[in-house]
Amino acid sequence: MSTVDSKIFVLDAATGDTVHVAGPAGLVIGPDDLAVGRDGYVYYTDTLGGFVGRLDPATDATVQLASLPLVNSIRFSTDGTRLFAVQCFLPPPLTSGLYEIDFQHPGAA
Repeated sequence: MSTVDSKIFVLDAATGDTVHVAGPAGLVIGPDDLAVGRDGYVYYTDTLGGFVGRLDPATDATVQLASLPLVNSIRFSTDGTRLFAVQCFLPPPLTSGLYEIDFQHPGAA
């Protein structure tokens, strides 16, 4: 991923070659972290855009799942049924937090 270039890169694990680039079209503004779901979608945090997004690697279609200013890390639970994102770097009196993201229903956090 490149926060500066607003792109998500797909690499060949064996060669390290770039096989696909997503963005900046759609909702890829400042990607920071990603997790691939069992459904094949790429779920990512966009720190500059302030949201959690979902990317369909087959079509490059993106959708915003939740609005979270300065969202940073993202991870699935070990069984793949729950998605969590961390909001951090917020100045006082705001606080950082851990959020569960409803990835089955876009727009709900």
